[in-house]
Amino acid sequence: MREGVEWALHSCLNLAEIRQRGPGAGMPDNCRAPCTVSHAMRRAGLIWRRELAGQTLADIKATAERTAPGVPARVRRWLADAGV
Repeated sequence: MREGVEWALHSCLNLAEIRQRGPGAGMPDNCRAPCTVSHAMRRAGLIWRRELAGQTLADIKATAERTAPGVPARVRRWLADAGV
């Protein structure tokens, strides 16, 4: 599960160096430090990781059972029927 979460985080927060592309492109020497958007995305990533680290699978299970009664049991049956 951790690999999936890490992939999602990387995919959502990975930025191309847009400052050096397009009509307003800057010189590489002027783009050595991370840009403001990069700082914001990295900060968001850290906050997301902290929040996720505070969750346990038991927390997620309890929330799923509370907010979608019956769904966890149906998913377990579906997985069992599929031989997973």
